[in-house]
Amino acid sequence: MIRRNIILSEKEKEIMERIQGVLSKHDFHYRYDKDSPDHIDMAFEIKKRPFSLYVYLQNGKVILSLIFPFRVQTNAIPLVAMFLTKFNYNKAFGHMTLDMTDGELAMDYSYILEEPDHFNEDEFMIYMMSLVHPSVEVYAKISRLAMGILPDKEILFYEPMLEMSLETICGEKNNEDISYGIEDDEQMQEKKIREYMNDMFKSEHDDKLSIMDEDDE
Repeated sequence: MIRRNIILSEKEKEIMERIQGVLSKHDFHYRYDKDSPDHIDMAFEIKKRPFSLYVYLQNGKVILSLIFPFRVQTNAIPLVAMFLTKFNYNKAFGHMTLDMTDGELAMDYSYILEEPDHFNEDEFMIYMMSLVHPSVEVYAKISRLAMGILPDKEILFYEPMLEMSLETICGEKNNEDISYGIEDDEQMQEKKIREYMNDMFKSEHDDKLSIMDEDDE
């Protein structure tokens, strides 16, 4: 993610100095290595949620990447991928990303900035905090999801879609039974509950018939 041994242009140096000035102004403790002058990294905690943040320059852009302190387990990748699809929908700033090679979870945002005079302190802070606040809000949920832990209510949302995907992979999906997208969460959950109750009722009913048949014999 981070480039090494990069020589910055004079404009890039000035942009980096201005970024450092903003961080110092807002009392963020950061680390800047002159041997790797194209990026800044820092660690901080908000509401007992620890994060790492990288700010770096690349191809005329300022790139911000907020890293979560935990990684996604292999068995939980499909769950997290589905969560990210919902989470990122209609997001104006910052998207949550998953590196499937090592399970790293991050919030990323970038914007074009080639001229130091175009650097705006307020805009930079807005972009940076647009990564922080949503990450704090979903921290508890995504940390559990990264381990494959789901509350019963959410199992009713994820399970039917994963089952349909598995049917497709195994070649068991009926090609005539085609739908697009998904129902909203509540409808999906209510539908799954009804199916579960129907299956349970059918199972109990079949058990009673089986017992009656045994008595008749």
